[in-house]
Amino acid sequence: MSEINPTFYLSRVALVVQPGQNQLRAFSAEKGAWVSQEVIINTDEDDRYMVDTNVALVVQPGQNALRAFSGINGNWANLEVPVNNREGDHYATRGNVALAVQPSRNRIHGFSAFSGVWSTINIEVNNNEGDVELIEQNLALIVQPMRDRMCAFSAFTGTWEVINVPVDSNRGETYLIDTNMALVVQPGQNHIRAYSAATGTWAHLNVTVDPRHGDAYRIGANVALVMQPFQNKIRAFSAITGSWSTLDVAVNPSEGDQFFVSGNVAMVIQPGQDKIHAFSAMNGQWASLAASVDARDKDVYLIGKDAVLG
Repeated sequence: MSEINPTFYLSRVALVVQPGQNQLRAFSAEKGAWVSQEVIINTDEDDRYMVDTNVALVVQPGQNALRAFSGINGNWANLEVPVNNREGDHYATRGNVALAVQPSRNRIHGFSAFSGVWSTINIEVNNNEGDVELIEQNLALIVQPMRDRMCAFSAFTGTWEVINVPVDSNRGETYLIDTNMALVVQPGQNHIRAYSAATGTWAHLNVTVDPRHGDAYRIGANVALVMQPFQNKIRAFSAITGSWSTLDVAVNPSEGDQFFVSGNVAMVIQPGQDKIHAFSAMNGQWASLAASVDARDKDVYLIGKDAVLG
């Protein structure tokens, strides 16, 4: 099973917290073993405990520690940093990622269940400035309008990728993430940006973008689809290859064009053009069929579903 493929994940982690014994105990189904550590535990100090598919997170303000456990490699990773929930520190876990944001410290920490280590970036953080924080199975995305900055964390590489670009959420920008990728659409900048957690890199398109002209966006685990009727373009991004591929075709939703995205596949049905297009995230390429298409003839269009286990 490839971890880059959609959400095939079953939980691999369990957590036991024992204040009376001062013990943190975590179980890794991958290793089939418990791993305990003796640490001071005081629930009166606002300790927090979070668990998701393959990661457990323990936040200890009184001990100034962030502790993460990987259900994949079966190890604890302890980060000794000042922690204060009253200063706006906040945390999230999802899939193979743990995220800790510390506005008063101007730090963002990301933990990867794959690498089993923390990665920290030292940047200005202020949620009162409209920062957007999103987390998914294998990535986290931080968008900072006031800083003109975007930060993406990959569970696969265990690293952050920071880009400094104009950001203006008041001009119709769209931020979407799914299992292994993020999509950022910036009409005011005429940019479309995609981030691949698989490669740990951004891919940018400098193209005309205008939702008022019917531009539409869809995202799946490993695929992003951008439909542009006014530009007569269909653009697809593969999180596996980390690249864009564009079709120059007539696009007209009023003629019954339909768009589907799931997992590793995007499909476009065009009755007015008698065309069927499919995009594969596996090879990053389009495959098109010239075929009569007519929903009035009871045509049926289906696309596979991700196997979500657990």
